[in-house]
Amino acid sequence: MDWHLDYVNLGRFAASCSCTPQDENYDPQSHIYANKTGVPTAFFTGEGRSQGATLTAEAYYRASGFRLAAEAGAYIHRDSWSEDIAGWQVGGVAPQSMHLSDAYWSVAPVVGVSVGYGRVSVAARHYFTGLNSHNRNVPPLWNDVTTVELKVKF
Repeated sequence: MDWHLDYVNLGRFAASCSCTPQDENYDPQSHIYANKTGVPTAFFTGEGRSQGATLTAEAYYRASGFRLAAEAGAYIHRDSWSEDIAGWQVGGVAPQSMHLSDAYWSVAPVVGVSVGYGRVSVAARHYFTGLNSHNRNVPPLWNDVTTVELKVKF
């Protein structure tokens, strides 16, 4: 049994689109945009980051020089998201530009598996970050995140 305390930076997430400011214009069954409300599209552009630390316990087994492992624990992280919207218009209101941003700390489960031989291993981790993103003022673009790592021990 091992334990790990790791710094994790899941990187930068970004998106941009010309989208409707009203959800009523999307058909969730057919995934088609239909301008039912007569409201023009607006230009949305945003970016965000997720970074923090993982604290995990890892069970492993050694056989014929291989090390097979599974880990589970917590990802204590700070997520941030910033969005600019140009041409937002609803009803008879003149088009507006706006900026929205949010940053918050939360804790999410993380699980992983790895296989190694000697000083080299390959690991996969799944971060359940989407569990905490639904009740935010500006929810991030991403949901859960899976990473694959190649590790070399020195």
